[in-house]
Amino acid sequence: INENVYTIDGKFYRRVTSLIKEYGLYPDYPAGGNAMEFGKNVHKACELWDKGVLDMDTLDPALVPYLEQWKAIIKRGYLWTYIEHTVVSKTYGYAGTLDRAVNNCIYDIKTGYPASWHGVQLALYKIAYQEQEHIKVRDMYCVYINADNYRLIKYNKKSDMAVALAILTIKNWKER
Repeated sequence: INENVYTIDGKFYRRVTSLIKEYGLYPDYPAGGNAMEFGKNVHKACELWDKGVLDMDTLDPALVPYLEQWKAIIKRGYLWTYIEHTVVSKTYGYAGTLDRAVNNCIYDIKTGYPASWHGVQLALYKIAYQEQEHIKVRDMYCVYINADNYRLIKYNKKSDMAVALAILTIKNWKER
């Protein structure tokens, strides 16, 4: 499995995170780092909860406080249109997995701290989601979850979209 590409219908598409890494926006985390692995586990627990298939008896107790924070978000009335939805931009030749979408808003789940590249990541998801689903995205959010609270931060800076488009322009120029 190549972590830098998706294979969809026999075609290769660069991953959003690999583009962000290639252009120097993503921190260089150690491979298999504990924090990164823990974040993936929180992410999976939230996904299984949202899909109604999480077996709480098998859940690592360390994940429970994070899941409780996620449940607090759900109590705000979110009924997800998409959960862990792969989006593809055939125009720009990349793909990513959108964590959550509802109506014309997209959400990304994070267990770390806010970082400038998060807005660029969301902008890349927005471009692909709009192209694929023919929907205009109004707002983009990161949901930062930790053991005792959560923060919902809106990312709609024009500069994030400008950086995303710059990455795609350079990527496509290099691939010609």
